[in-house]
Amino acid sequence: MKCRATMPRSPRDGRPGGGWRWLHLIGVGLLVLLTGAAGCAKDTSSATSTGAPPSTTQAPAATSSGGAGSGSGSGTGSNDSGSGDSGSADTPPSTATKAPGPPAKGSGAIMLVTLGDSLTAGQGEEPERGYPERLKDWLEANGHPGSTVQNLGRSGWTSQQVIDGADGERGQVPAAEELIGPAVSEGTPVIATLLIGSNDLWYLYNNDGTTTADEERADLEHYRGNLQKTVRALKAAGATVVLGINDDQSYRPLMTDPTMRENTFPSISPGEVAQMSAQAKKYATVVREVAADNSVPVVDFLEAPLFRDPARLNEDGGHPNTRGYDEMTEIWERGMQPLI
Repeated sequence: MKCRATMPRSPRDGRPGGGWRWLHLIGVGLLVLLTGAAGCAKDTSSATSTGAPPSTTQAPAATSSGGAGSGSGSGTGSNDSGSGDSGSADTPPSTATKAPGPPAKGSGAIMLVTLGDSLTAGQGEEPERGYPERLKDWLEANGHPGSTVQNLGRSGWTSQQVIDGADGERGQVPAAEELIGPAVSEGTPVIATLLIGSNDLWYLYNNDGTTTADEERADLEHYRGNLQKTVRALKAAGATVVLGINDDQSYRPLMTDPTMRENTFPSISPGEVAQMSAQAKKYATVVREVAADNSVPVVDFLEAPLFRDPARLNEDGGHPNTRGYDEMTEIWERGMQPLI
C-alpha cells in the first residue's frame, strides 16, 4: 500500500492562509506528514507479518546404527552427506535401519561366527580348539560373559567352497546367515570372521605344468569376487565382519623343506614357490581392497613369524600347534579389540 500525506488547504478558499494562520497550518502539516509516515510503516510491517510465525523448532535428524568396520582393527563406515536439498519440515525423519553396530564394552554376550579353512577349524592341535574357541574365551573375559562361538571352518576348503559347500556339506555362507539372522533379531551382536585363501593358492600351483601369469590373474579376480560376495552376505545378515589376511605360505616349512614339499605337494616346483609368494602378496592387497570397499576391519597375518617357526607349528609344517594358535589368537585379539 502506498501512503501519501497531503498539505491541508485553507478551509475558506482552498489556498494557503497567511500570517499566524499560515504558520499554524505549516505546523499541522508537519504533524500530518509524521503521522502518515508512521502509519505507512505500521501497515507495511503488518503486511509482512501476516504469514505463519517463524518456526522455533527443527525437525529431528535421521539417525542410524552402522556396522563396524573397521581397518586392521579400524574398519570405518562412510557417511554420505550428499550435496542436494537437505529436506523440509514436511519431510518425515528417516526410519531406515542398518545392521547392528559393533557391540559396546560390557554389553553382554556376543555370538562369534568363524568361517575359513583348516586354520579356522583348528587343525594341528588336539583337541582342535584353534583360535575360535580361544577368541570366545577372550570375549567372555573382557566384558561379554555368555558369549558363544560357531566354528564353520573346514579343512581343505577354498574361497569358492565357503560359498557353495563341498563334500556333501552346504556352504559356510548360508550356514552363517541362518545363525546370524535369529541372533540379531533377538538383540545379540554377532561378529563374523573370515580367513580363507590358503587352499586357493595350494591348488593354483599344485598342477601339471607351470602356472601361467594369465592363470594367476584369473585366480586373483576369482578370489576377489568370492570375498566380495561372502563379506556382503555376512553384513547383510547383520554381522560385524572382520577379514583376515593369510600368511605368505611359501615360507612355511611345508614349502621351504624340499622333502616335505615333494611329499605333500609334488606338483609344486621350486619356481612356483616363488610365484606363490608373489601371489600371496597380491591376495593380501585384494583383502585390503575388499575390506575398504565394505568398511570392515582387517587382521594381518601376511608376515606373521609363527608360520615360519617349526617350534610353533605342527610336525606337518603347515599348521600351528598349541603355541602357534595361542599367538594366532593374540593377533586376532589386537585387530578385534576396537569392536568390543
